[in-house]
Amino acid sequence: MEFHEKLQNLRKEKIMTQEELAEKLNVSRQAVSKWESNQTMPETDKIIQIANLFDVSLDYLLKGEKETQNKKRLIYNTTQLKKPNRSFVTGIVVLSLGFVGILTFCILYILHPINLINEKGIYSGFNIFLRANDMWIMFLICCVFSFLGLLLISKNIIANIFTKICRAYIRQNRFVKYGIIISFLGAVMIFASLIINLSQVGVVSHTFETVDSISGKTVDIISDTVQQRSFNPMILLISSLMVMVSGLVMLAIGIIKKLKIND
Repeated sequence: MEFHEKLQNLRKEKIMTQEELAEKLNVSRQAVSKWESNQTMPETDKIIQIANLFDVSLDYLLKGEKETQNKKRLIYNTTQLKKPNRSFVTGIVVLSLGFVGILTFCILYILHPINLINEKGIYSGFNIFLRANDMWIMFLICCVFSFLGLLLISKNIIANIFTKICRAYIRQNRFVKYGIIISFLGAVMIFASLIINLSQVGVVSHTFETVDSISGKTVDIISDTVQQRSFNPMILLISSLMVMVSGLVMLAIGIIKKLKIND
């Protein structure tokens, strides 16, 4: 394998464009293109920079010894395999701990539901269960463990996807950029409105005092079942949908403009 083929393969393995490589070596993109097409050879100091940048030896770049090449490839592949395996195993353990904790809370809630009774009425729900047992912090810790476990498991995939998304995002026009941001904001608001809706406490029933006409004693009477909300999440949900629709409209306008320019 010749120098120009090795340079091209090393650059692609690092998911690097010719422009990015040129910036790191402080040369023009045309120079890198000529190196990879075997039209010219870089200067000695540039070859040293390339070797340091891609962590290969000068022998591999210039001589192409098979033994050196195979050794470097073996070290590189072994390193690449160890890191994901460690992250994956750690992520599985952390995710399992968080999932088991959340599942335990759900089972306890199903087996031992709690109703909170006060002067205003009787309250029930998963929120009341956690509050009554002072388990909110432990439940949040389990949720955080599950989230961290998912991040560790898919760390490399997320990093590659995020890198590609950022590169594609930079090349878009303003309408597409703002549309993506506003749409994402609307999606977050919708998610928040759903969480607020689930966390609202409903009043199952009301109690009030009255005087028994026969005995003259004061008795408590439970009224019919009533559902009340301290906050109406539909307002936030409608606003979120409007924000998301606005973002999608801007995104569509940007895509249409881009297609017209390409035509």
